[in-house]
Amino acid sequence: MCQPHYRPDQLAQLREGCQAVAQGYERMLGEYLTVSLSNEAAREYARHGFVRRLGTLKRCIENVYSIYPPERFDKPSRNECLDLAINLQSFMFNVFGCIDNLAWVWVKDREIQDKQGRPLRAQQVGLRSGCVDVYQTFSPDFQKYLVSREKWFGYLEDYRHALAHRIPLYVAPYTLNPVKLDEHNELERRKDEAHRQRKYDLWLTLVAEQEALGNFTPWMMHSFSEGTAPVGFHIQVLADWNTVVEMAEKFLEELRPR
Repeated sequence: MCQPHYRPDQLAQLREGCQAVAQGYERMLGEYLTVSLSNEAAREYARHGFVRRLGTLKRCIENVYSIYPPERFDKPSRNECLDLAINLQSFMFNVFGCIDNLAWVWVKDREIQDKQGRPLRAQQVGLRSGCVDVYQTFSPDFQKYLVSREKWFGYLEDYRHALAHRIPLYVAPYTLNPVKLDEHNELERRKDEAHRQRKYDLWLTLVAEQEALGNFTPWMMHSFSEGTAPVGFHIQVLADWNTVVEMAEKFLEELRPR
């Protein structure tokens, strides 16, 4: 029998966090549409880059919480798992894009160049300490803050690179208790045989038997072989949203005249 994924207090926190997304979006929208920037290129990255992506993040969170609300604990359909993956993939790409857009706002607004006085290449633009030409132009306080988020940057980069170049993140339709692994593998063998013999009705029956062995867990991940730990998507999208908003708020302090 399926069990709830969250305690009542956790459900309350998730719902409160989800409801706060709209407020954070409206606040950031007002700030970034009115912030004073020195040129049109910087304004474009702020308005049509960062703000547009922020709206996409908000909608992705709403979709994820609508497709599989945290109160739900039954197995989603295959199509629901695909819809969750589509929204989570878009979310992850645009979280990464939001941070890059902030870096580009800074580079364009301050007309930052490399040590030879040349325009920065795309690979040189970012908020991490490795993007030296950009990072060194920030205040010590903002540099310290960015370093404190280094672990988050690493997680984000891993998921983004996996999504773009290796194994895309997905939501598994079920997770399996290890004691049922042998039975699961035998069904997998029989599925392969049924497929080779083009017995597609039998193949569908075996798929259903296989899925009945497991339960659904609201996780996302990209690769088993790379040792990536699954991440609870209800919690993670809110955590990532809050980090983007927090970083954007601190970045505004950098943009304002000192």
